[in-house]
Amino acid sequence: MEFVASVEGRGGRFGGDGAALRVRGLVVSIAKREESYIGSLRVEGSEGASDVREVHAGECAEVSEGLAVIAAITLGPQGRTGSGQSAVASEGTDQASTGAAVGKAQQQRPSEDAAAEPRLRGSAFGQDKTLEVAAGTMRFDGVAHYTLMVGGEFGFIPSVVLPRYDFVISRANFVTPPSAASRLVGQVLQVDLTWLGPATHTSGDLATRAYGTQAALRSCAGLTYDMDGLTLLGCAEFGLGWMKLVTKDAEEKVIQSKDTGFGFAGLGLEAEYGLGGHWHVALRVGGQMQMGGVSAERSDGSRIFKAPLFGGYALVGLGLHFW
Repeated sequence: MEFVASVEGRGGRFGGDGAALRVRGLVVSIAKREESYIGSLRVEGSEGASDVREVHAGECAEVSEGLAVIAAITLGPQGRTGSGQSAVASEGTDQASTGAAVGKAQQQRPSEDAAAEPRLRGSAFGQDKTLEVAAGTMRFDGVAHYTLMVGGEFGFIPSVVLPRYDFVISRANFVTPPSAASRLVGQVLQVDLTWLGPATHTSGDLATRAYGTQAALRSCAGLTYDMDGLTLLGCAEFGLGWMKLVTKDAEEKVIQSKDTGFGFAGLGLEAEYGLGGHWHVALRVGGQMQMGGVSAERSDGSRIFKAPLFGGYALVGLGLHFW
């Protein structure tokens, strides 16, 4: 009844002379879609059914007002049912009136939408490639993460857990349409700077002390990404590193000192959880394939150990994020 009253208040007549005699029915619907509302109206008349007209807005009342404008024009003296010259004549008036009605309603709350920071969340999976949005301002955000992580490297040196310290810089991009939830765009990119060791491998009366550094580029898919909640990333990485190996005997005499370069590639899973404000905690586990032959030898040239082809790691951390 409120919709009928709104239509009649704008000059539309459901009975009597004029367009109402040519209109057999109006099919009106309003539904909520994510964080906005979408309304549709179809006119069933003596000349057939019209095209479906849609109105998008952030509030249900705004959509109802826009549909009432369309219905009032349809049921007025110059109303239309979707075919013939009257449809063409009123097309521009219909669109202008609807846009004005929705625009006026949205202008009543500009400070609320403009001042509020969007909740940035999304996923790399299950998103449509196209998104229908209402008229308004499209917002683009880049989220930068800076995380310090500590943990251990397993398998790089046989029978030794190599301490590992990482500084991770991460970047994710979001787009926020008007009256709709934000979306993650593309991959999450990371740069990882790592310090390894020191740790000591013993073999008989020989001890090899190892430490080094590495740098990696990581491309991650956002399984789920929520700045105010859980973020889960699946990542692929590749990088280069350097390792210093110093082997001494029982009398602390240096048997061998060598610098070795290596490459690696791997896969990992990373979880982050927002603590509120700009803070987050992080957990990462992964596996790597090492290439380059990191090894230590005795004075006679025989091998003490060689890094295996595959290794793994586990890290926990604390960081800041900004957008």
